[in-house]
Amino acid sequence: MIERIPMNSKSLQVAFPEVYQEFFAKCDLVVSANRQITWTGDYGVIYGGIMLRESLPIRTYVGITLRARSNKIKIGGCLEFDPSKQVFLSADPETYYKNKFEHHLSEFLEKTAGIKSNGFEIHILNEIPFERGIGQRGAFLSSLIAGILLLNGKINQAEINKWRDLDSRSLKESINKFDFVFRLAWKLDNFINTAASGNTMFGALFPSSEPFVFLSKLPKEIYPEVGRGLSLDSLSLLDQGEYWGARLSELTQQKEGWPWSFDYGLINIGEASHSRVSNLWAVEQIRSMKDNGINFEKQFNQHFNFSSSAVKPTVYTLAADSDNLWFNYVNILLINGLQTFLCFRDIFKLNLLPSLADRLIELWQQEQHLFYNFNLSSLMTDEICSRIRSLFQEKDKANSFVTVRMAGSRRQSQAIFLINSDQMKNKVNEVIVALKAEFNESSALDYASWLDGYEEEGGIKIEQYLADNIHSPLVSADILKLDLYTKDDIVNKMVKLDNLDKKEIDLLLDTVHNKIYIKGKSVHADQIPTQIATIEIVKKLLEHLGKNVSNKELPAKSYSSYRNEFQGKISSPLMKLMGDKIKIDVEGELMNFTVRLEISRGAKIGVLKMI
Repeated sequence: MIERIPMNSKSLQVAFPEVYQEFFAKCDLVVSANRQITWTGDYGVIYGGIMLRESLPIRTYVGITLRARSNKIKIGGCLEFDPSKQVFLSADPETYYKNKFEHHLSEFLEKTAGIKSNGFEIHILNEIPFERGIGQRGAFLSSLIAGILLLNGKINQAEINKWRDLDSRSLKESINKFDFVFRLAWKLDNFINTAASGNTMFGALFPSSEPFVFLSKLPKEIYPEVGRGLSLDSLSLLDQGEYWGARLSELTQQKEGWPWSFDYGLINIGEASHSRVSNLWAVEQIRSMKDNGINFEKQFNQHFNFSSSAVKPTVYTLAADSDNLWFNYVNILLINGLQTFLCFRDIFKLNLLPSLADRLIELWQQEQHLFYNFNLSSLMTDEICSRIRSLFQEKDKANSFVTVRMAGSRRQSQAIFLINSDQMKNKVNEVIVALKAEFNESSALDYASWLDGYEEEGGIKIEQYLADNIHSPLVSADILKLDLYTKDDIVNKMVKLDNLDKKEIDLLLDTVHNKIYIKGKSVHADQIPTQIATIEIVKKLLEHLGKNVSNKELPAKSYSSYRNEFQGKISSPLMKLMGDKIKIDVEGELMNFTVRLEISRGAKIGVLKMI
């Protein structure tokens, strides 16, 4: 078995420094958020049920590279850490809604936030695969929205940092902008998904090192009637929605059982499926139950004439109320979730008393059965969960506390287990080996609390923002920024000078060492008399590429004040060396002229500078 790297950000950064450095080196801005585990409330939260979640020390990083001369938004590189193979692998960009974002994100931002965004490229680094679930959309979409708002001046780092010092009620006050960011992320989730409750968005944004509660009440128009996300014109409905969230300690006022008096973990048991499948199934069930209720009502009314009778059997009354038939069914799941929450609350307050342990086992088994009844689980996943439980019990027959259920409302993906025995913990590798042999070779231990630790902060983090002078410590000191200009675009990235292939760049302006390179060859003084002045002037012209710039706006006044001096020592020598790669037009009088720089198609001009 491959030696396992602890599943937390710090350990992964130590094990794969080059992966993180390469990711950060190409991003102007990086925002991250935690993935989260659900203790209770899966699926039922869509219908107003209570959800109890907790952040894991595993993050999703969303990086943005600016494309100032393009109005297109693109999904770039996507990397994910695979716990079973212990390596970062490229992921399919379509997993991250590539097609929808590239075609509709600009319109979404303009309609919902009044942002007319320039083009940018989105990069993703995920410390666990997106399709494992555990709050994947919240970590990704909330980080993306926060990053876009930062770039457009709608929020700043100080406002985000302030959230950590606020209680949950104060957090929602408009002055703190949490509600503004949350609702925008909530809208994006509903735009690309079906009837999203907002729980994963809240969990990603909410700074909490302990479990937290979430509830929401969606406008009735948003419930999954159509099996797809809301249209752009319908997203404003979410402004009528309400949500509530709090750290568990804010409700209990005490936490003797925290950190949890049990250990827990996540086991990947096979290929994942989007929770959207569950919502689509719900759509069909709503329609089916309504149709069946109407048919039942008509059939029995014809025979018994119940419509004119004062006394009606309960089943007839229930079926006749076809609009609420489905929600009466869902209430079973909501009640179980409430009972499970209260059990976790008491464990949080009092510790894992024997009576609470027995109650939690019973409730989790009920929830797993409810998942099956709602078609959110399957015979196979039920069998796997049962087998995991028996495998742990075999390792410590004296300890009866072990419970397992699916981690989320999915047919496949992950099982979550709770144990409180050192003997069971020490045998977890043997459990994984058995699962590989009996069910799926890709089975892996995705997370274990005693091996990987707890999250210390929670919430989103601004990991890097070059425009605000925030640099990630994961980027080494010898990294420089390269702005690469072409006829139609600007690409910004960070590079190591030793690794930069200067021959790939037609004209490189090295502002760090005040040197000019043409196709990798350094320019001498007899070719361009003043490299420092040339660098300063060309940098200014690049900022206004293809536009006339007055000589009064140009730097290096001793060379830009007189047209003859400018042409003789700056523009003419540079064009002679560059050939047809660039064109510098100079028009006007001796001391009052304009300059326009053009780049030929296929040519590249780079500006290398300190971060």
